[in-house]
Amino acid sequence: MNAVAQQKLEKLFSFFLTRNQEQERDRLAFENGDAQVIKNPFHELCDPELFYAGSQHARIFESLRQCCLAGLSLGSVTGEVGSGKSMLCQMLRCHLDPGRITQSYVLGLSRMSPAAFLKAVLHGVGYRIQIVEKRYAASDLFHLLGEYCRQLQASEQRLVILIDEAHLLSAEALKVVKSISCLENPQDKLASCLLFGEPNLNERLEHEVFASLKSRFYVREHIDPLSMEETRAYITHRLHAAGYPSNTLMESELQMIAEESCGNCRDINKLAYERFRLRYAPHQPFINRDGLE
Repeated sequence: MNAVAQQKLEKLFSFFLTRNQEQERDRLAFENGDAQVIKNPFHELCDPELFYAGSQHARIFESLRQCCLAGLSLGSVTGEVGSGKSMLCQMLRCHLDPGRITQSYVLGLSRMSPAAFLKAVLHGVGYRIQIVEKRYAASDLFHLLGEYCRQLQASEQRLVILIDEAHLLSAEALKVVKSISCLENPQDKLASCLLFGEPNLNERLEHEVFASLKSRFYVREHIDPLSMEETRAYITHRLHAAGYPSNTLMESELQMIAEESCGNCRDINKLAYERFRLRYAPHQPFINRDGLE
């Protein structure tokens, strides 16, 4: 890692450290009976406030963010079910600079046609009325997207398309992703596509029909399971982030969760929630940011 990249990563860790310090302050307020907001630290929503940076998630987040800022056309993140791909996607949605980047979030669906995929992309940037009022062929929709990207460039912005569940995309929809990566002028690529999917996404890209698409990826990341030590840190972090004391779960419970979850974030959440609910939730309702139980 060169000096510039190291400096950027250190800055990112500094950001998360500062936020964790603020969360520690909130935890102390909770222990003193002053906390106003109580939330479930292990719910299944991808809540960026509960993001655990760890040894790999922060690095992958920064790698994807730089892919967007550098104007690279394609990047991907793969990982097993429940490894934290969607959380990374939501983190990018929250932390990409809106002054420089316009986002479109697309949830990949099985048998998604090229037209349906392009409609989803355009819907994400505000083309709702036009799409409803008129039937467009995929070629028309691609033309609309290209024009929109050029308008963004004129205002010194660019489009980033975040595609969750990308492994579900049809072969035809993946070919549209390749076509989007070709949108460019002599100076810049006009859009970036970030794909978040299960490991079979990589297996599909190995097929010769996707050789051109595969060759265009500048960033390809994979999320590994958390280690035993990271699993314990993950649980402690989420408890602190939600305003609970670190001793909410006993040492034996942390050990059991670390062993049974095999480092999978979703399984950690489910196991931790079960222990957490039995110990704490019967005595205190969860309250969200709006003050509703």
